[in-house]
Amino acid sequence: MTLNDAREWAKLAPLVTALVAVVAVAIAWRQFHLNRQNQRETTANATFREFLKLCVQYPDLADGKPSINKDKYEWFVAHFLWAAEELLEFDRDEWEKNLKLHLSYHSEFLRTDLRFREEDLPTYSSDLRQFIRNGIENF
Repeated sequence: MTLNDAREWAKLAPLVTALVAVVAVAIAWRQFHLNRQNQRETTANATFREFLKLCVQYPDLADGKPSINKDKYEWFVAHFLWAAEELLEFDRDEWEKNLKLHLSYHSEFLRTDLRFREEDLPTYSSDLRQFIRNGIENF
């Protein structure tokens, strides 16, 4: 290698360094995005799994026909809506049909309970509120 060849390579070094840095940033960004998506999926699935455990433990609440006090039923529905919000935010297309099924069990409460409609409903995301409105109109 001649001195001129070494000088030519030296001129390219900053460009190669910059290119390597850009590739490294792109890889790091992609990894960050994948980790975040994985965490959201894990949280959504865990939340829904906990809701399903409640369904097994309290089948009357799950059916929307509470035989126990109303307060317990309201908390049950709140847990369902929290899980639904997580799942809709994560992957609406994958979960919408399943969530509509569960929503149908509670449509009477969601449609008629004045306290829920005035106090609780406004605290949920606009996406979930729209999902509830659309869901209870169909039942």
